Amino acid sequence: MSWSTDVRRAAQPVVDEILAHPFLRGLADGTLDPEVFDRYLLDDSAYLGEYARALASCASRLPGGPGVTQLAAAAIGAADAERLLHAQMLGERGIGPDDLAAHVPTPTCTAYVSWLLRAAALEPVEVGVAAVLPCFRVYLDVGLACERLVPADGRYRTWVQAYAADAFAEAVTQAERLADDLADAASPGVRAAMGAAYLRSARYEYLFWDAAWRGDAWPCPDVQPPIL
Repeated sequence: MSWSTDVRRAAQPVVDEILAHPFLRGLADGTLDPEVFDRYLLDDSAYLGEYARALASCASRLPGGPGVTQLAAAAIGAADAERLLHAQMLGERGIGPDDLAAHVPTPTCTAYVSWLLRAAALEPVEVGVAAVLPCFRVYLDVGLACERLVPADGRYRTWVQAYAADAFAEAVTQAERLADDLADAASPGVRAAMGAAYLRSARYEYLFWDAAWRGDAWPCPDVQPPIL
């Protein structure tokens, strides 16, 4: 059994909690409050730019071979394809570039991307790859689960179909194969650290959905730093 299969099994209770979350249930049946979805899209747009940086950081640290090209392509895909999807959906809601620029990432978003960037830059590259992997796998699981439930005229069908698409599934498979290759060559200690990193990121995925649902925000008013 592969490393990615084992770690996915270990993370399944977290994924089950994600799929049972009212945000995801509302996303599937179209009852999710549009304001909640807009909060999510704004925060996810901020997240995607930093996620692409984490992917690129991992790619730069890999030994030569197809893994470098694969992760670099994934970084471009995360930065471009998903950004286009977000721009389309935000544009349909009257939310433009100025709104994106003004958005302050939530504490949850900030914590998640900080963890990913640290893992990608400072941990062994195997651990960095494991840390970025749940964003691939969880979104595929969510897309496939929601696709089975979303009505043909569902409000969020465009979003669901993007993450249930065959092309996205293939990208997930490639990323998991890379992680498996790295795990196969890693020491027991690094493999254990890979598993811990994967599970931490899976928990952050749950927190990200929940943050949008709760209206997560910084506890103090946003202030501008002084001009010195």
